[in-house]
Amino acid sequence: MVIPPKPPERFFPVGSAVLDFPYGNINPVTNLLVKEEIIFMMYYAPWCSKSKEIRTEFAIAAKYFQNRVRFVAVNCWWPNGECRSSYKLISYPELFIYHTNLDGFKFTGIPTAAYMIKYTEDILYPLKILHTREQIKEFNSRYDNVMIGFFDFHASPQPLGYRQFYITAMRLLEEDFSQPVRTAIITQPNLASLLGLHNTKSLILHRLTNTTLIYPQNNNFTDEDITQWIRLHKQQPVVKWLSPPGHKTQHLSTAINRGSAVLVFIPINQLHTYNYYYNMVREVALHYLNCNNSLFLHDAVELSIRQRSASLEGHLQQTDQCRHKQVYKSMLYMPPSHDKNCCVSLVTSHSKEYSGEDSQTVCEYCKHVKTTPSLEERSHLCMIDTPTSLSAGVMLSGLAHTPPQCLNTAQDYNTNEYRTLCCKECSYNMLSDDKCSSRKTTDPFIAKSNSIFQNLLCRNLKLQEEQNLTSPFDFIKDFDRLGIEEVIGLHCRSNRTLNLHVMDIKHHSVFLERLVPGYPIDINTPAAVIVDKKNEAQFVLGETFNKKNLAQFIINYTSSDLNRHLRSGTLQDPCYGENAGVCIRETTFNTFQDIILQQDKDVLVLLYAPWCGFCAGFAHLYINLAKYFKTAQNLIFARINADTNDLPWEYTVSSYPTLLFFPAHRKSDSVVFPASIPKTLPNLIKFVLHHSTHDLRLDTAADICSNSCIDHNRVVVAATIETLRMRSHQYTRRLRRLMSRLASLNNTPSPNHHLTKMSKHSPEKSSSDRLVQDPPDDDLVLHRRHKVHSSIAYVQRQIHKMEKRVKDAMHLHKYLLSHKKFTSGKEQLFKYFSPEIKDTKSKTKS
Repeated sequence: MVIPPKPPERFFPVGSAVLDFPYGNINPVTNLLVKEEIIFMMYYAPWCSKSKEIRTEFAIAAKYFQNRVRFVAVNCWWPNGECRSSYKLISYPELFIYHTNLDGFKFTGIPTAAYMIKYTEDILYPLKILHTREQIKEFNSRYDNVMIGFFDFHASPQPLGYRQFYITAMRLLEEDFSQPVRTAIITQPNLASLLGLHNTKSLILHRLTNTTLIYPQNNNFTDEDITQWIRLHKQQPVVKWLSPPGHKTQHLSTAINRGSAVLVFIPINQLHTYNYYYNMVREVALHYLNCNNSLFLHDAVELSIRQRSASLEGHLQQTDQCRHKQVYKSMLYMPPSHDKNCCVSLVTSHSKEYSGEDSQTVCEYCKHVKTTPSLEERSHLCMIDTPTSLSAGVMLSGLAHTPPQCLNTAQDYNTNEYRTLCCKECSYNMLSDDKCSSRKTTDPFIAKSNSIFQNLLCRNLKLQEEQNLTSPFDFIKDFDRLGIEEVIGLHCRSNRTLNLHVMDIKHHSVFLERLVPGYPIDINTPAAVIVDKKNEAQFVLGETFNKKNLAQFIINYTSSDLNRHLRSGTLQDPCYGENAGVCIRETTFNTFQDIILQQDKDVLVLLYAPWCGFCAGFAHLYINLAKYFKTAQNLIFARINADTNDLPWEYTVSSYPTLLFFPAHRKSDSVVFPASIPKTLPNLIKFVLHHSTHDLRLDTAADICSNSCIDHNRVVVAATIETLRMRSHQYTRRLRRLMSRLASLNNTPSPNHHLTKMSKHSPEKSSSDRLVQDPPDDDLVLHRRHKVHSSIAYVQRQIHKMEKRVKDAMHLHKYLLSHKKFTSGKEQLFKYFSPEIKDTKSKTKS
């Protein structure tokens, strides 16, 4: 018997701006699409942690677009729901934007309110209209790929092909959320002719570092065909934006496999009108790629610098305008407060000096019977203390034509009473900028539209503060023209080329932590890392992030003047395996050299990774190995997490787990446990004993040897010493005989000398007599000498070998004498086997 599931509950709270369908209804959503132009839908599962995580962000975005874009959530997991039967989702949640009767545009960005709002605004306004040549030039230089269409709106309110181009713009946003091909339109034939567009419904693809292409007239003019054509011909971005989705993908590996990469982690404020840090990095990249010293790329850098500066200035003005608007509202609709005795509003004469249009200065003068106002009560605008003798009339005349401000005065040194005066310049359109301040808006529709637009901008600024997004006021003010000529065109002058990428440091700081463990990460400060996969190296920008330092960072890498950054993890526990009664030293890169370079110690190091399944299975064998050599004083067992610690080149391994053995007094002769031999406990013991010092082998043998075993070995060693000495004496006597034989051969006269001596002192003899008495010839003597020399060398080697074996046996005998484990009777048997006693057998009998 199967218990039916409980009825679903609302996923979003009552009163939320999100329209929730917990039973998975689809028909109401379909009917809603007929009424609404755009719907942002979330397909969720109520048990899904990711859905719960995104829920708050989705609600924030819905509240931001309230009365403009409908946000809908559907429970697509409910078994009896229409959504579950209609759609087969492989993961939750899924986010789509539906526009009129088109198929949904999938949201693939980071699921936060800021990214959702940015994507929705791009869908709402996918096209930009260009009116002048300067706007075209600025638009082309701002983006890597730009698609501009010419449509004649004088002939028709919706020219032929415009709808297809509009849909194409939204399709391009769906394909690449972070770096889409930007689209714009021009309506003036003279501008179109400058771009080579002579017919309406003509398209041109402008590529920043490549040639410009015109969409073929004989191609079908559908959104699918246009999108496919753009996909085939667009260029790679100058600076690639990487945004891994949070599950297993090849986004990062694909970028790194293309070659050495500069990963710049930057704070990104999606609600800001201009991507400040991205364009700062892009300016350096344009210089780096400017191989032909292109004037257009130089102009693109100059435009980018001016745009970045203008974006900060615009943000400052917008902040002031929204702040003044809020203060103005609070002044006009200030509720009475219990701590004010009385307030009066004063209006000065009309003025045009400050605002540039008809305006009034409205001031509010209040008397407070209270101590000095607290910080919470004061306005965040400038508070100016004035002399107590200054009268209200003087203050009004002084503030009539100045920016909004508030004044505090204390009267007659009365600490329980103070007065405030707050003034605000009020104009017909108080939020208009300087360029449009003289324009009078007479059309109610335009006036309402302007008001809504300004309210949205102020709401945007407020949301930036609530979301703790990086404020443009905190951006690094760097508007220099770089000043490093070496980086211009460097991409074409060296084989050590780099690809530049950016990532959102707030959402992808984990990659920076893994690449550079221990790096002090600040989500409001950029950081740069060069990843060289071929050489398995990372390089970190240690200086303050700015354009000049980033360019110098690239130059230093190209000229091989950077030092490789070696990661060192944090030490959680100095000992591993304490529960098993042993101490395996936990090591990091900073302590690795200190441990392995102890000259009087044998060191065995295990290189492992926490994600390695074989390492987890090998851990108990390593602990048992350490327990086997527990009493060894000169053997150190250690391990190091190679996933978070970089080792010098000579210790780089290709697989985990790996064992490295560093013998005492011979650290340069380190060895690796062979991969072809199974990692069993007997094999591990043999490996350690084979490469360890003689003392360690003795300690191990003595520890596993019983009392009778030690007694027997002492007798055997003593007899072996005597045997070796006897054999050494035999070889010594043989060596003396060989040396005597060699001396006699060296004194043998040559045949020519003997014949000369015979011709002078003896009569001639027969040939037979000469054959018997003639000395040997030179070749025979040389042959005999060679044989004697060979024999001498062999005997000397044997003597040396005997002496070494005697020395080793004496060392072993001395060790056995010092071993306190075995006793027999009243006296220790060690004294019977003293190395100084030559006649071992006689002493043993006694």
